Amino acid sequence: MNLTELKQILREEQVQPSKFKGQNFLIDNNILDKIIKSADVQKKDNVVEVGPGFGSLTFRLDEVAGNVLAVEKDNRIYRYLSEQKFKNTKVICHDILKIGEPELLKELGSKKFRVIANLPYSITSRFIRRFFEFKHQPRDMVLMVQREVAERMLVKEGDINLLSLAVNFYSEPKILFRVSPRSFFPEPTIESSVIHLANIKPQFKVDPAKFFLVARTGFSAKRKQLRRNLAKFGLEKVDKAFEKLGIKDNVRAQQLSLQQWVDLVKHIG
Repeated sequence: MNLTELKQILREEQVQPSKFKGQNFLIDNNILDKIIKSADVQKKDNVVEVGPGFGSLTFRLDEVAGNVLAVEKDNRIYRYLSEQKFKNTKVICHDILKIGEPELLKELGSKKFRVIANLPYSITSRFIRRFFEFKHQPRDMVLMVQREVAERMLVKEGDINLLSLAVNFYSEPKILFRVSPRSFFPEPTIESSVIHLANIKPQFKVDPAKFFLVARTGFSAKRKQLRRNLAKFGLEKVDKAFEKLGIKDNVRAQQLSLQQWVDLVKHIG
């Protein structure tokens, strides 16, 4: 789908792209081809596509995947997509942040699946964490996200945050390529990146619930010393863990490495 085709559809469907909804439609066929090639989608794959828009990527997925579930929140766009002739694709109108896991998997018809998404950038963190918390997690995720966010996802030490902790705890992340604003209509003000979150499962031998309870507590006040934030777990226990792991008393949550977080949770979680 090129810009001329998209503008014609927008006119016919009387749709004005919403900045509030983060609607920037992908119109670069080279980028669409790179996504399909990089994702290496096979006929055996069940794919959940989130944010299909007017189907520029959906039609390609329909050709190469065995089963595609396209989840579109905007009812106007859903009506257009639902009228298209797909071979292997089912389109539903739903908010991906609100649909329950059982309902989503029932619509897909499988508990084994992959996720491919061109997300509104405002929901990136919530979207990723939600799928990580599924009982039946996706095999992997290929996501179009803001470039700076993608780069921060790869951080394992130095300036870590809750999102990078989650991404590296649950997956093996890799940035595949950058995407120029010119590849979209309307053009966003920032660059994008396509990132692959591979091998989704806990990467460390520590209980995920305990890990993120401690991590969220530690990040609850980023300007405060981590030791004070974790006081609810018992200062004596925290101090002993810090001493054993060689962590300074004045350290803040974002200054620990991923491995230090894992070790810390094992001692106080």
